[in-house]
Amino acid sequence: MRKGCCLKYLWASCAAVSAAEEDAVPPLLLVSFDGFRADYLNRFPMQNLKHLYSEGVLVEELTNVFITKTFPNHYSLVTGLFAESHGILASNMYDPVTHKHFNIRNDSDPLWWSEAEPLWLTALRLRLQDRRLLCGPARTF
Repeated sequence: MRKGCCLKYLWASCAAVSAAEEDAVPPLLLVSFDGFRADYLNRFPMQNLKHLYSEGVLVEELTNVFITKTFPNHYSLVTGLFAESHGILASNMYDPVTHKHFNIRNDSDPLWWSEAEPLWLTALRLRLQDRRLLCGPARTF
């Protein structure tokens, strides 16, 4: 008996960026799933997700900026840069010059994150309200 979709990895990056109520700037919510095929929206009942995008926008297609590696593409979404500019090329990396290893789950070394400013840090720098879930290395939380 199938109960639903089981995802190996989940990446939900949300940044709610808003000004004061009188400015009426709508919040921004970016949701992206790793391992989530486009046809899952029709194959499995996901009423809450459907309601969410029916009130906003659903992007039906994206062109990968870096092969099929998920994390470099997610980081491109939140920085606006291509992988060769922000420097994140995989979920696990090794730099032969510094002899350092990178893993997205536990790496807070500025060496890997100094090439780009993600959306949530831009919001903080501009003193905008910022809320997020699972977005980037531990040092940015």
